[in-house]
Amino acid sequence: MTASNNYKHAPVWRKSMDLAIAVNHIVRGFPDNEKEFQGLSCQLLQAAIRIPSRIAESRQCFSYQPEEMLQMARYHLSETEFLLEVSLHLGYLPEIDWLRLADSMRDIRELINCTLIKQKQQHVLH
Repeated sequence: MTASNNYKHAPVWRKSMDLAIAVNHIVRGFPDNEKEFQGLSCQLLQAAIRIPSRIAESRQCFSYQPEEMLQMARYHLSETEFLLEVSLHLGYLPEIDWLRLADSMRDIRELINCTLIKQKQQHVLH
């Protein structure tokens, strides 16, 4: 396995990719006015896509600040969660989908936090 694709085997990256794909499918059902440039669907999709992107960046050999990339992934996760909640309150997202995505986001947040703890422990040991 090369350093450039080892992130693809990390559960945190796989789960965040699943979330990004789910968000992509969800925003297709949003009203047309929300699909316009910088509408809610655009912001939501960008935030969701940035999560696996930052996780991948954190695992690259050229990344000098992997913790910072993971913290950014966690930030984008919070942004995604907020935008999905707005979508729920506007009636664009069924509650059953919200609950499923909320569980997924909780798992991703826990995996990011565990990864951050492991990285801090490795730095202490070295």
